[in-house]
Amino acid sequence: MELRFGRAIAYQFPREDRPQQCWLNLMMRIIAAMVFAGALLVAGCMVPIGNAAQIDQAAAAHLAKDVPLYESPQLTSSNHIKLGSLSVSECDNGVFGGPGREGVVAILRQRAKSIGANGITDLSCGHAATDERSMLGGCYSAMACSATALKVVPPDSNAN
Repeated sequence: MELRFGRAIAYQFPREDRPQQCWLNLMMRIIAAMVFAGALLVAGCMVPIGNAAQIDQAAAAHLAKDVPLYESPQLTSSNHIKLGSLSVSECDNGVFGGPGREGVVAILRQRAKSIGANGITDLSCGHAATDERSMLGGCYSAMACSATALKVVPPDSNAN
């Protein structure tokens, strides 16, 4: 059946073919939406989203020398000053992972150095809880470390 609208001619499917055409259209849209959602999911898993404060291995080794970890028996009340508590949390999900424990400790050492510390103590690390806002940003798992930043006085300068 043909309908004429001015100069254009529109073809109208017979009534018995229309439900099948609508069903086919709906299925194509659903499949396209599923493919799009799948692509977003794969992209989210392949690219770790979150904090991008990664430190390379050479810088991490340098920081480990500049800001070493001190155990409690190494510290006396006269050889250090506590500068404050620090905490770092980094996203570690994705196929390629995140910074891991060593990377988060390197970031912690970097922050300690930035406030004038030359050592850290009381280091503890573990998995951090992710809140709803960070999950919306793509961070489903996180690693957190905390420590106390120290200004350690070298043994030679105690003679003054």
